[in-house]
Amino acid sequence: MKKIILLIGLIGLLLGACAPTEELPGPLPGDDAGGTSPLGSPAYVDSAELLIMESYPVQVAVWVEGNLPTPCHEFRYQYEIQDFGAEKRMDITVYSEADPVALCTQVLEPFEERILLDMENMPEGKYVVYVNGELVGEFNYPA
Repeated sequence: MKKIILLIGLIGLLLGACAPTEELPGPLPGDDAGGTSPLGSPAYVDSAELLIMESYPVQVAVWVEGNLPTPCHEFRYQYEIQDFGAEKRMDITVYSEADPVALCTQVLEPFEERILLDMENMPEGKYVVYVNGELVGEFNYPA
């Protein structure tokens, strides 16, 4: 009799293990799932430097070094300029994109990129440059 009760208990345990599990809800639209940017995947910026070329017209660039999440990710950026009268703020967002179904080695991929800022037809004034929210430098245009 003990063997039958033990066997019934064991069968119940096995059947319980095979029962469907409750699926946890995924992130809501607009949530920051896994630290990714709304633009794509992260890009880890180690350093950024403002470059002002002595030319006419003045050319301005930002040299950015860091790492992408995997070798399958590609470097991307976008920037916007906000005008606060005498001072303008340039916000550069650095991120990466990759095919979500691609199989890729899980190692960081170093990058070094030069981001040329188009200053043609820009108003005179002081420009303050940020990369991913970190202050990089400032310059007066035209220099």
